[in-house]
Amino acid sequence: MGMTDRLHQLLRDPDSTVCSNALVALMECTELPVTRTLTYLLLNRMKELNDWQQCTALRLVEKYVPGGETEMYDIMNMLESQLCGSNSAVVLSAAAVFLRLTQDLPGLHRQVAERLRDPLLTLASTSPVETAYSCLCHLRLLALRMPAVFAPMYSALI
Repeated sequence: MGMTDRLHQLLRDPDSTVCSNALVALMECTELPVTRTLTYLLLNRMKELNDWQQCTALRLVEKYVPGGETEMYDIMNMLESQLCGSNSAVVLSAAAVFLRLTQDLPGLHRQVAERLRDPLLTLASTSPVETAYSCLCHLRLLALRMPAVFAPMYSALI
């Protein structure tokens, strides 16, 4: 059995740290195909992972192309709790997944931007200056792409 085969087996290890380390090793050593099985494995383990591990998993989930709208909604529902977290990296990584999943559906993309607006504003207003700046930069990009979504929040953004 080769190293990559063993690392693939370790993705299913009960210890989330072992799983996460195997994921990072595979991402560094090979062109890891982002399959439905791998995506759901990571999504189902999300609550077990620490913040760094969640960001790593979300980077991979972001590359996954769902088979249809039902699967896309399933993924977004599974990641809903990541948008409410206090760690800015996890929130922004989850936001990237949401925006990527809906990029070809303008109406839903707008709804996602509306959904992201409040968590990002909360992070920007409650985080240290460096983190707040990063969140505000992300909000600015979203506001430039969808000004109508952020028009009601204009006073909070200036």
